[in-house]
Amino acid sequence: MQIGGGVLAFDHETSEILLEALEKLDSLSSEEKRELVEASGYEFDEDAFSNLSPTERLRASAPIFTTFWLVDAIDRIQSPRIPDLRNAEGDEVMLCEARFPLDARTTEHPSHFGSTSGVSCQ
Repeated sequence: MQIGGGVLAFDHETSEILLEALEKLDSLSSEEKRELVEASGYEFDEDAFSNLSPTERLRASAPIFTTFWLVDAIDRIQSPRIPDLRNAEGDEVMLCEARFPLDARTTEHPSHFGSTSGVSCQ
């Protein structure tokens, strides 16, 4: 017996799509399964496939899990989702940058700034 592997973290949406794909795969007719297997470059043996235990079927479908995870990971990297940030009152958090130009002769920081002309919000 060989034990190995790791944990692939799936978000809810991807896991639902994966489960739906596995259900569709299981509901294919023998002819559709034959076409799918032969299109992948393998020979289809219907008797061998139908005699697989649920564990063996799951083992054979392992590349599907990896493929779904990898496609999802690539999509998240290429199009990152910016989270909706809200404060305790439910207001949207606005990221701001404030810059106050100081005179080159200034040696100490003033105790307060009297103007907000250098504030920019995005």
